[in-house]
Amino acid sequence: MARSVIRFSLAAALIAGGVALSFAGAAFGAPPTPPQSGDPRAVVHAGNVTTCAAAGLAGGIISVTATVVSNTYITITAVPAGTTVTGVVVKGAPAYNVYLPGSLGALPWTALHPPLAGNSGMPATLSHWLVCGTETTTTPPPTTTTTVPTTTTTTTVPTTTTTTSTTTTTTTVPTTTTTSTTVPTTTTTTTMPPSTTTTTKKPPVTTTTTPCPTTTTTTVPMTTTGTTTTTMVPTGTTLPPTTTAAPVVPVDVPPIDTGGQALAYTGFNGGWLIVLALVLMLAGLSLLTIPSLLVRRR
Repeated sequence: MARSVIRFSLAAALIAGGVALSFAGAAFGAPPTPPQSGDPRAVVHAGNVTTCAAAGLAGGIISVTATVVSNTYITITAVPAGTTVTGVVVKGAPAYNVYLPGSLGALPWTALHPPLAGNSGMPATLSHWLVCGTETTTTPPPTTTTTVPTTTTTTTVPTTTTTTSTTTTTTTVPTTTTTSTTVPTTTTTTTMPPSTTTTTKKPPVTTTTTPCPTTTTTTVPMTTTGTTTTTMVPTGTTLPPTTTAAPVVPVDVPPIDTGGQALAYTGFNGGWLIVLALVLMLAGLSLLTIPSLLVRRR
């Protein structure tokens, strides 16, 4: 009698444990509830990201001026000059919210937060957040080059011709003629030998003075003066200074205490609990049926 009571009690315990585990396995095996952003300005994504590329945003992580309240709500008041924000990523629980500039409007951007924690209806505790952006490139206007036309000045010096006339001087010596006079004879005849004076006529002397002709030629080289002036028009474009602060470093924060509320899906599979429940129930039934069969055979 005592053995029967023990057997029935053990069988009942095994069957009850199997039923309880089957319900637990069904609960754990149910598909997880999709994450909710909790903010109409944000787009929620399951999982975790730590880079702009993984979040599908252009550019890289930039530093901004912001405040964080209660480790949950973020308010961004300023971004660096010369940068364009492409998105804000706020991570918490097993999901993250992505805020795009078009949905945020003008600064400041207030109350940015992670997705809701399970079914609590409240944002999860902030795990980490980052702001993505690109630098704004200013293209200077094209440089205009002004070319002054080349001026060529040609100076022509008139040619001076000096003509020297040749003067010829001819000197003619006059011819001198001496006439001899015969004295008349007296009683005494004295015959004087004839006196003959021979005058030799000198040939005419011609003196010709021919100065060497002098020609003075002054040649002035032709001068070409070319002046090229290039005027560079300054662009005058001044880029505003860029203030860069330290990038936001992701900080892991302990998970939020949900206060007994349902937790987010962690990837735990409860199928094995159902199998264990079936094994326990079969063991309990075996304790009830096998002894009865043995008694009948006897």
